[in-house]
Amino acid sequence: MEAQATWSREREAVESAFDELRQGCAICWVLGQEDLAVEEESRVYRAGQRAGQRAGQRAGQSARQSARQTAAAEQWRQHRTMQCSAWQGSSGQDADTFRQKIVDRTTKDNCRRCWVSQRYCATGQEMEQRCQWPNVVVPLAFAARLTKVGQQTRQEMGFDDRGDREDRGDRDDRHGAYARWLGRRYREEVWGQVFTNAMVIAVKLVLQLVEIS
Repeated sequence: MEAQATWSREREAVESAFDELRQGCAICWVLGQEDLAVEEESRVYRAGQRAGQRAGQRAGQSARQSARQTAAAEQWRQHRTMQCSAWQGSSGQDADTFRQKIVDRTTKDNCRRCWVSQRYCATGQEMEQRCQWPNVVVPLAFAARLTKVGQQTRQEMGFDDRGDREDRGDRDDRHGAYARWLGRRYREEVWGQVFTNAMVIAVKLVLQLVEIS
């Protein structure tokens, strides 16, 4: 019963995040979180260095810092994923090109357009229907390779990035090893279901970047 309750809370958190991300930019959401984390570490360090400065100066700098953080946190809401050009080499079009390299190597019930399991989304196997969460799963997985939390998640899930580094010399197969891995079945069931690595890394990223009550 406890496991079922945990699954229910996690699914609710993931679905809520997916609902929001489909209206914004999943790439900026992930990379913006990393920017905020790095900026916060820098802020704490600078605050220690400025300990002897006047209180008025600290207050003004703190206010400006807060404004920058707010802007970074909201950037992902300003455009859709496919319109994103904020990150060199990681645009919405780059993510879509990457998506086309993924091949389903599981039970073949994953949508080729959005890579959400058809067992999980409301659209199911009705291919004439619009995807429930388009441009969310793959952009999350694509952006994960550029963040500390994403890289750690990939390693914990069993991805060996040495093959991906070797692909960098081949422009036609850039990130090919990662794409192939994303299309494989994750080693464990999640919420009692079989998912691809792509779906699971998106789920795990969301659960790490949002607070679950």
